[in-house]
Amino acid sequence: MSRNSVIVISITLEYNIIIYLEIYDVIHGLVINVIIKQRFDIKFNTSVLVLFILHLCLFYL
Repeated sequence: MSRNSVIVISITLEYNIIIYLEIYDVIHGLVINVIIKQRFDIKFNTSVLVLFILHLCLFYL
């Protein structure tokens, strides 16, 4: 059976970042759609770091 879940995470550091994380857990794999809404312009490396931390939190904890 397939499972559909939506996780909304709000992060407040120096910036206001709202991350919409759509996870589709199916039999043969995992598809992640990430939509990031930013009120301010931030560096790409910061976005990658945040997504990496979210990946660790979701799949290894």
